[in-house]
Amino acid sequence: MKQEHQEALCGYRFYISDDTNTLKPFLKEDDRRIASIQKTCNSRICLTRETRVRKGQKRRAVLVHAHSRRELELCLRRIDDTFPNLYACSNLYDAVAAVRMIRLRKYQTTEDLSVGLLSTMVTYYQLSFNFDSRDMVKYDYWRKTCDAMLCKKLGCVLLIAMKDTPGAGFLRRHAIISGECRKNVITSYNVLRATFAELPEFEDEGSISTDSSLRRFNT
Repeated sequence: MKQEHQEALCGYRFYISDDTNTLKPFLKEDDRRIASIQKTCNSRICLTRETRVRKGQKRRAVLVHAHSRRELELCLRRIDDTFPNLYACSNLYDAVAAVRMIRLRKYQTTEDLSVGLLSTMVTYYQLSFNFDSRDMVKYDYWRKTCDAMLCKKLGCVLLIAMKDTPGAGFLRRHAIISGECRKNVITSYNVLRATFAELPEFEDEGSISTDSSLRRFNT
C-alpha cells in the first residue's frame, strides 16, 4: 500500500518484520482486512520505506493516521486483533506516557555578559514536553499571534524540534520553553496550551529537578 499525502491528522508509528509474509497485507492494494479497519476506524494505514535493524532483524515502519488519539488507539487495537503477529499495541502504554510527559528543570550556566568582565552565573528554568506533529502548521500561524508575543515579553523562548521523535509511538516533536523566571516559563506554557488544548496540564507542585552541571543555552 503506497503512502498517501497526509492531512493534519494524529499519527502513530510502529515497526514490523521486513519479510514477505508479514508485509503481504500492506502490499496488496485490495486487502479487505486493511480496508475494513480503515473504514470502520476512519483512519489511514500505510507502509513506509523506513527500515531499522534491531537485534539483527530488519524492520519496516507502519504509519497510522486518524482524527484523534482515541481513534488511533481503537485502530491499533483493531490491527492487533486482526493481525496478532504485528504487535501493533506493544508500545502503546509507553507511547501514551510519552505524550503526557512534562518536566520542569533548573539549570545554571556561566555567560560572558560583556567583553573584559568575569563570567556571570545565570539560572535558567526549562520546561520540556512533547508537541503533536500534526499541530506544526497551526503552530506556524500561532507564532505570529499576540500570544506568541506575550511569551517573548515574558522573557521566554519556545523551541520545537525540526524533526519528529524517532522510534515507535505517537508522531511528536520534542519541545522546550526556557527563561530566567520560573513563573514566566510556566505562564508561557499555559498560554501555549490555551491554543493547543491536548498538551498535558502542568501541575505546579513547587519542586523541580535541578541539573548541577554548567550548561550554555543556544537560543
